[in-house]
This record gives sequence, structure tokens and C-alpha cells, in this order.
Amino acid sequence: MSFDVEAIMSMPHGAIFRRADLHIHTPASSDFHADRASVTPADIISAARRKNLDIIAITDHNTADWCAGVAAAALALAGAGWYASRRWRKA
Repeated sequence: MSFDVEAIMSMPHGAIFRRADLHIHTPASSDFHADRASVTPADIISAARRKNLDIIAITDHNTADWCAGVAAAALALAGAGWYASRRWRKA
């Protein structure tokens, strides 16, 4: 199967491509690989913006402690017209 990207994008409701990182850990997770004491939620959002990411997902293990802070930082840094969602489910 092949796709004609130009044809799709020229359609009135064509594709919109986004850059995403769907696997980000915060200092709350055992898989975080930086100095925990020096990182803030705003740092996580700033790093995502430097990488030109449109979408991120916090994937900490056994905790959602940083989700609200990261969502608040995203709204504060991005300004009007941006959306942050905090959705999680109990396993």
C-alpha cells in the first residue's frame, strides 16, 4: 500500500502531521536518567519545545505525581491556544 502525501495534504481535511514523544519519564520514575534534584516540570516542557515536539506523554512507573505539574507548566509556557490533558487510569 502506498500513500500520496501531497494529495492527502491538499485535500480540505487532509493529514496534519505532528512530532511526538510518547515515552517521557520525570524524576518521579525509577527510569529517569538525569539529576532528579535539578529538574522541574517547566524543564520537561522546555526540552520538548527545543525538540519541536507537538505532543508528549508522561510514562512514569507506578505514579502520576508529576502529571499535573507538567500539564500546568505546558499551559503556562505555551500560552493561549494550547491544550494539556491529564488522563490516566488505574491498572
